[in-house]
Amino acid sequence: EIQGVVAPTSEQAAAETSLRQLYDSTVGAIENSAAEALRLIDRAAMQEVVDRAAPYGYTSAALYEVSEKLAMDEKAFVQMQLTRAVEMKDPARIVSREIALKKIFLEQYGEGFELGKFSALLTPEEWAAGKWFSNKAEIAAGMCQYANEPIH
Repeated sequence: EIQGVVAPTSEQAAAETSLRQLYDSTVGAIENSAAEALRLIDRAAMQEVVDRAAPYGYTSAALYEVSEKLAMDEKAFVQMQLTRAVEMKDPARIVSREIALKKIFLEQYGEGFELGKFSALLTPEEWAAGKWFSNKAEIAAGMCQYANEPIH
């Protein structure tokens, strides 16, 4: 016993235990969840933490950081997730995030990859004219269509 410190009564000890349990089930749980969501850079977990803290009006540095990350645009967020996946050496997540980034890229710039925009591509009529047999109009119409059978 430290000199000058009075031991708590059983009621005080019970109150302290009760308050610690309350803290652990609210603030402590929110902070632990926020730390894990930030470690993983997991958008769903981050949103869950924000939603869980909102009824209490609870804020903290970790929740502020979570809110900042949730406000990022999708591309920057996915890039951050990819960086974390590489740091964690998580191959499945690396592949998942790389695919997500490629989807974002194609959504932004996909029209530039349309087959019809390829400058070296022959017109359907030019392509059909090079064929010796068959109906040229039918061949031209099917030039950029999927064919289950070989075309040559």
